[in-house]
Amino acid sequence: MGPGTDDCSSIIGVIYLLNLEHAPGEASLGLALMPYARNKGFGPDAVLRVLGMAFDVFEFHRISASVLDGSSREHALRMFVGLGFGCEGTRRRAVQCPSDAAWRDAHHLGMLDTEWVTGALRCVQEKPVRTRWDEMFERHQREREVLVDAAERARILKRTASTDTLR
Repeated sequence: MGPGTDDCSSIIGVIYLLNLEHAPGEASLGLALMPYARNKGFGPDAVLRVLGMAFDVFEFHRISASVLDGSSREHALRMFVGLGFGCEGTRRRAVQCPSDAAWRDAHHLGMLDTEWVTGALRCVQEKPVRTRWDEMFERHQREREVLVDAAERARILKRTASTDTLR
């Protein structure tokens, strides 16, 4: 599809990055693919390209994404978690679907700029597909290691009286 044409037969979906006015430094990422374009690698490729722009060009601090309940929910959650997003919670019955007026859960995910820089995304193709549980256990392990390291440093740097430093 070239500029100025009305042919929409090559459109496979839409991806957006929305600057959140109420949260400076944060943007929301959204992706919707046509059914015939799903499960062909377009989603992860598009998300990685937009994340690169979001963090490296626009210098956002945090990118969030939400996945609504529906037929492609589990696939979308696996994709985002596999790309390095962390699960941040579920808002139950948070969005009303316009087509059938049913209330749907919204699953929230996020990625920080530090996670992007440290290379969580750089080796996506080499890693097996991660689940939300894998991501949660890995995050808890990282947080535990940071706490253990901080506790060890606190033992090494003991407080002393000010007169001890003069000796």
